[in-house]
Amino acid sequence: MHLDQLLSVEERRAAGLYSWRLAWQVFFIAAAVFWIALHYMDEQFFPHRFNPSRHVIVAQNPDTYELYAWKDAFGRVYTPDDPQVRCFPYAVCGLLLLILGLAAGVHYFLVQHYKMLLLLKSEHRWRPSNAPSHRRYQSKI
Repeated sequence: MHLDQLLSVEERRAAGLYSWRLAWQVFFIAAAVFWIALHYMDEQFFPHRFNPSRHVIVAQNPDTYELYAWKDAFGRVYTPDDPQVRCFPYAVCGLLLLILGLAAGVHYFLVQHYKMLLLLKSEHRWRPSNAPSHRRYQSKI
């Protein structure tokens, strides 16, 4: 049975509003995590990629400004055919897919959790009509 079938119209509306608000929050958090992970990955795992603060241009097309070669402070020359340079777009794609999958999973889990809390809040749906109220059994301290 789907949780939406057990919710009232007002509870469905509240769950929908919560879902949209949560989606925006998850989106901004995922975008921030992607940006941070992208820069970390660029600095730590792909140091051969061109970075103007670390590299000097050796060969460049004057019309299109396409880089053909660049070198670092130690004199090592890198080109677009370097394995770290070629694999960077694939690593970015994998990072993006990982973050999208995690964000979608977190969103789904939290929305389902909120719907379950709404169901538990409306206890009259779970209690038979002739069952005694829980307030009768509370201690009088």
